[in-house]
Amino acid sequence: SMYKKIITAVDGGFAAESAAKYAILLAKHCDAELIALFLITKDQTDEDTARGMRSVERVVEWGKIEGVHVEGVAEHGPVVQSIKSIAEIENVDLVVSSARHEDRKHRFFVRSISQKLMASLSCSVLVVRVTHPGKAMHLSRVLVPIRKGAYNDAERAYLTSKLVAKNGKATILRIEKMAGSRSLLMSDEEKHRIREGER
Repeated sequence: SMYKKIITAVDGGFAAESAAKYAILLAKHCDAELIALFLITKDQTDEDTARGMRSVERVVEWGKIEGVHVEGVAEHGPVVQSIKSIAEIENVDLVVSSARHEDRKHRFFVRSISQKLMASLSCSVLVVRVTHPGKAMHLSRVLVPIRKGAYNDAERAYLTSKLVAKNGKATILRIEKMAGSRSLLMSDEEKHRIREGER
């Protein structure tokens, strides 16, 4: 299996818990270990901490229902640095995070945090943007956009196959040329790699 250990980070918010359901699905189909991680930061209230701890407990329970052992972990520290440290210590293959939260006060994984995770982690990062909350555990269709000259094709194919492992269907969309606005979401390294490929 390409993914032997996965981290899903939760914070008590709906979007992070929905992303955790994708992590459970992947852990199940990859026969991987799963860590549900809640980070306690300096600016959180006692209520925020209690909400985050309950979130970890829910993810552990959902894992049991799906036959996946989930280790619940709560740590103190800044989000990106803590996830990076734990991912390195635990030899994690994949980190799953959410792309947005409905409650901006309790968010960890706004676009800038997700980008920082992707830029700083040595393992793969799956950023989940939930648009249909009820479909997280029952994916029937997945759209996989692939850029011309994309890298990690084997990993992308493996990840897609695991997401649609049970009665799902994947559609591959090959992108020949990207619009200029997309470049705002890319790292400088990725922009450079694309520019070099166009010459």
